[in-house]
Amino acid sequence: SYADIAVPIFFHKDISGIEDLSSLKGFVVGVKRGDACIEVLKSRGINTLSFYPSYWAIIQAAKSGAIKIFCMDEPPALYYLNKAGIAANYRRGPTLYVGQLHRAVRKGNTEILNLVNRGFESIPKSALKDIHDRWFGKSLAMPSYHYYFKWILLGFLGLMLISGAWVFSLGRAVRERTRNLEGSRQEAKTALKKYTELFERVPVGLFRTTPDGRILEGNSRFAQILGYPSKEEMLKSNMLEHYIDPSERERWKTAVERQGTILNYQHQIRRCDGKLIWVEKNTYAHFDDNGNVLYYEGSTQDISDKIKVEAELRLLATAISQAEESVVITDIQGDIQYVNPAFERITGYRRDEVLGKNPRFLKSGRHDEAFYKGLWDTISRGKVWKGSFVNKRKDGTLYEEGATIRPVMNSDGEITHYVAVKRDVTTQRKLERQLRQAQKMEAIGTLAGGIAHDFNNILSAIMGYSELSLMEAEEGSAISKNIEQVLRAARRARELVKQILAFSRQTEEERKPLQIQPILKEALKMLRSSLPATIDIKQHIDPEAGLIMGDPTQVHQVLMNLCTNAGHAMREKGGTLEVRLENVHVDDTFAKTHRGVRPGPYVRLTVSDTGCGMSRDILERIFDPYFTTKEKGEGTGLGLAVVSGIVRSYGGTITVYSTPGQGSTFHVYFPMLEEDRPLKEREELDFEPLPRGTERILFVDDEEVLVEIGSQMLESLGYNVTCRTSPLEALELFKAKPQAFDLVITDMTMPQMTGDKLAEKFLEIRPDLPIVLCTGFSEKITRQGVRALGIREFLMKPLVLKDLAVAVRKALESTKAKA
Repeated sequence: SYADIAVPIFFHKDISGIEDLSSLKGFVVGVKRGDACIEVLKSRGINTLSFYPSYWAIIQAAKSGAIKIFCMDEPPALYYLNKAGIAANYRRGPTLYVGQLHRAVRKGNTEILNLVNRGFESIPKSALKDIHDRWFGKSLAMPSYHYYFKWILLGFLGLMLISGAWVFSLGRAVRERTRNLEGSRQEAKTALKKYTELFERVPVGLFRTTPDGRILEGNSRFAQILGYPSKEEMLKSNMLEHYIDPSERERWKTAVERQGTILNYQHQIRRCDGKLIWVEKNTYAHFDDNGNVLYYEGSTQDISDKIKVEAELRLLATAISQAEESVVITDIQGDIQYVNPAFERITGYRRDEVLGKNPRFLKSGRHDEAFYKGLWDTISRGKVWKGSFVNKRKDGTLYEEGATIRPVMNSDGEITHYVAVKRDVTTQRKLERQLRQAQKMEAIGTLAGGIAHDFNNILSAIMGYSELSLMEAEEGSAISKNIEQVLRAARRARELVKQILAFSRQTEEERKPLQIQPILKEALKMLRSSLPATIDIKQHIDPEAGLIMGDPTQVHQVLMNLCTNAGHAMREKGGTLEVRLENVHVDDTFAKTHRGVRPGPYVRLTVSDTGCGMSRDILERIFDPYFTTKEKGEGTGLGLAVVSGIVRSYGGTITVYSTPGQGSTFHVYFPMLEEDRPLKEREELDFEPLPRGTERILFVDDEEVLVEIGSQMLESLGYNVTCRTSPLEALELFKAKPQAFDLVITDMTMPQMTGDKLAEKFLEIRPDLPIVLCTGFSEKITRQGVRALGIREFLMKPLVLKDLAVAVRKALESTKAKA
């Protein structure tokens, strides 16, 4: 070695008797987190340690009197003591250990090593000693640390120049660049592998073709659909070979190039073995800068079985349900000659009212003249026409019917009559639409459960680091306010996850005493940025409006749905959106005419617009699930149904008044919370002292970032934390030292072993061990189920410092109470 660095104990001059390490017992020793001296002190039985993030933080604590004994490398200690002006107040105690500094080069570079050694040998010993003394110091009353650093730096740079530092630096840069390139290459290789696997494993055919029909790329499923034994054979073919009618491809190309995208396009193709099949395609066109098509890409599914089954079902339904079908026979001019009883029941017209008349009195106006012309062109040529009508009953209501119209021919092949067999499919079509929407919602529910765990893990890191940063930030500073906004947004995201899970019935919403005013103001601020400038927003929010028992996210959802619909009604001509909040009293008369409402005080939310208004027919259906007046893709028809469900679940009601051309007004009645009911503290930033402790905690989570943030949060509360990212490693550690931990915190969803199973293993070893289980989302575990397993506390991610502090303390205290 060319230098030795002592790591001594420093103590205040008012303390006496610090002669060896054993005399440190009973004192709190300040150390830098992660410093090597920590393990040495612990090995000598010195466990009362106070951790600091840096050496300067230790000196600052010593200056303030927070600590009077600390351990650190001697050179920085001398420098910082002088810098802080307290060198005269501290004494150097016993040396804990001595570290050594060696000169070193890359293995095998003996020439550079010899050059460095010769450089040092050329410096006189007196000069080396002077450099050593200036760098490492001789006493507490040392000169400025920056002064020594300057001389050492100059000497060091000189030596490095002599020893060819550029060779070392160049080598290091090359190695670093090589590592970076290797990492990038591995990342690209991994990404390509994932893409290739996904491309090949999807159960639909994926393709990329040129306008002239060449197949540029396709997966194995696409090759199977076309009948090829391998992708290689498929890539040699041309899509033009598979079209039964070449004009079909031209129609398809025209539609794709005009729209850019064409979805659910169904047609027949010929496989390479000659078999005809039906396919359904979703295609996207890619254009160059001049608007010319470069290639098409998309997906294909074989729907032959689906088409066949649908045809068989239609035939079977007609044969079995004949008595329920509407049958109409007309002459060749279309005048009605006969109708069956089902026609009378379905349409409301008596037989004598329709005989001799043309069926056009059933027209609803939903079909244009081209529709009826196509029908007559078909049947007049002796062909069977099949399709559907939206017709109008005698009472003016609309109904949808599927129809088959067939020409009736005499022995000479002349058309004499037409027979129409029609079935009322209004309910069926409605159920089909509802079923499709229900399947979508089921998929959303499945997705919600799938993403909840990962999303809450991400939120845990965001909220955890934000809370820790807020503790370090100066109160009232710009950084502090920014972090508070991050926390508010993260809390909103957490509540949104809860709301998604509640909507998909995978968790229950949490209601609490709530003031609506701040929610309305925040929502209106958000709406202002999303609504066009042609819509003026007016708000009349009574600051004295009472409390309700509700969920903030649901109330926010109610307002956003109503205001979004109002904005949609005014998007063409603009107008005024007015939001009002006030206290009202519901009397007996109102309560009797509104189901589920009781007389008493209510908080009424009113949303009015000056838009297009609604007709009576629409008003009667606006709260039906899946009913919407918006264009396809603009709405699901669930908004007002969800609003109605939320309000009614609160014991309230919603009324609506609307006139076509004059706008609409919605009144939402929330039951007011009794005045004497205590209001729970709102979930804002809480600076009250958190429960702390010094116990030993084993923290287990497979996510490294969550282990890091969990460790920091617990250590900030004073606990001694040991972390593991593998449940199996954590179990082995616990088996070896079952008494080394006072509490275990474990995640639920982990590879190799779930948190509940890990808890069972721990409790088999130590039945009195307090355990806290954390989860982002799990269908298998509930709060009651956790308690039945012997687990003391249950926390939902994202972890909040306050919740974590309280849960840990409760778990530890419950153990003491049982003891």
